[in-house]
Amino acid sequence: MARLEWSWHQSFHAASAEPIDLEGLARIPEAKHGDIRFALHPTVRLVDSEFPILAIWEANQPERDGMPARLEGADAVIVHRPALDVQVGLLERVDWRFLRAIELGDALEAAAERAGYGDAEELGQALRRFVAARVIAAFAAP
Repeated sequence: MARLEWSWHQSFHAASAEPIDLEGLARIPEAKHGDIRFALHPTVRLVDSEFPILAIWEANQPERDGMPARLEGADAVIVHRPALDVQVGLLERVDWRFLRAIELGDALEAAAERAGYGDAEELGQALRRFVAARVIAAFAAP
């Protein structure tokens, strides 16, 4: 729980960032796409736990009664602040691994392999979702 609370605090106080430069990204030749290095928004924090920490955290928010909706299971959590409010949510394990690989500096192809995306369409959907949600905020061209 302390890691999740600290992640929320860090996200709240982190610097903001401009949205990703989609025009610049579109100019990268397709043959170089696998070598692009994306960067997470500065407010993004990833928390992995063998316990249902998100359910416990949510249950203990002011409007709740302290009773978690789940008492078992591991959680892969994302904490980020795309606008003014910090958002906390669950990620599918494959998405968490992908974002973690980006956080560690992997290029797109390596991050997709580490995550275990089944095909290019699944990867494309994830990229669109994370860019739209302002989870991915920048990139470095190869």
